[in-house]
Amino acid sequence: MTSSSQRQIENFSVAQIAAPLIIGSAALVILGIQPVLFGPLIDTEHVTLDEVGLIALAEIVCVGLGAGLSPAVFPLNRFRLIATVAVLAAAAANFISSRSGGFDDLLGARAVAGLGTGVLIWVATCVMVRHRTPDRLAGIFFTGQTLLQAAVAAFFALVIIPEYSWQGGFDTLGIIILLTAPLIAALPSSVSSLTEEDTTRPPLTIPVLFASVVVMCQMAIVGSLWTFIDPIAQAAGLD
Repeated sequence: MTSSSQRQIENFSVAQIAAPLIIGSAALVILGIQPVLFGPLIDTEHVTLDEVGLIALAEIVCVGLGAGLSPAVFPLNRFRLIATVAVLAAAAANFISSRSGGFDDLLGARAVAGLGTGVLIWVATCVMVRHRTPDRLAGIFFTGQTLLQAAVAAFFALVIIPEYSWQGGFDTLGIIILLTAPLIAALPSSVSSLTEEDTTRPPLTIPVLFASVVVMCQMAIVGSLWTFIDPIAQAAGLD
């Protein structure tokens, strides 16, 4: 490990780089398929239009909380254990979502799924920012997750939702996340502090909290609007 402009750079193997990017991309699939998945919840009257908005809001906020608070909460020397718990929690939350009895059950399950997703985003970010070319890895990560979301959304619209409705959709999401579990073994067992000068966890100062709140609000607004695309399209006469 060497130092470059105060930032700690680690010599990760190809597997140690690919694993967190794939795991993070799988966890973020929900963000690209919300209209396809949440639309049937309204059509089958399992929840109301207003309740779907609250569910989407809760999940997006919890994604932000998971990603934003992880650096202050989790130790860097328990990387694989943290990823394992997050993968299992996110997968279990999706399986529970498919068996939810109504709004309250679904709200709680999606909040847990959001927290697990946020932690997995942090896992991927930890590796990216310690690589020699973090900007290139970030580009690969965002491109890869976008392509995966597009592919899964098409698969859901053509196969899963027509055959198995929203229950099958949540189960499929859980399976997708669970399939990444073997990749946890390829993660680094630990990562070093990002800078040599600061070996402590970042303090939760007012500027840090303010920036986190701004980002979470932006994510919540975009996610909630994205959720309502399906009912808006139906009201406009679009299939």
